[in-house]
Amino acid sequence: MRTLTLAGATAATGVALALLATPGTASAGIVSRAGAPAAGVDGAPAVSAAASLKRDSIKCGKGRGGDRKVNFSYKPSSYSTTIYFNNHCAKGKRIPATVKSWAWSSNGKIYMYRCMTTNGQTKGKKKFNTGKWKFMDIYGKSEHCK
Repeated sequence: MRTLTLAGATAATGVALALLATPGTASAGIVSRAGAPAAGVDGAPAVSAAASLKRDSIKCGKGRGGDRKVNFSYKPSSYSTTIYFNNHCAKGKRIPATVKSWAWSSNGKIYMYRCMTTNGQTKGKKKFNTGKWKFMDIYGKSEHCK
């Protein structure tokens, strides 16, 4: 575990030093949405941390709130992914969600499905350990979650 932490810290330091040493990044003329110049390498736009934040929603359905939704936001990472949710559906109505992940095996891509249920009119978060699995998507009830 310490080796992984040190390797990550060393890599981050190397990237930071490389960005500082890149000539002409401030004069590349790249402007972020806020109007401040954004650092880029060779004129390519910089990718912000917020760009990797993903959002999803599931409709409540008939008898559960109609067009209201359960909103999800998450930022996939290599060790774990925390899913934040806000359920706008009718109080007392549980909405199931399917979390899909994938990994490589000797037979090709394999998928893993995990189930989570949110209660109506609640907010919260649920943490999933990912390990070797790559987080894919959240969608409504499926045959994998009954």
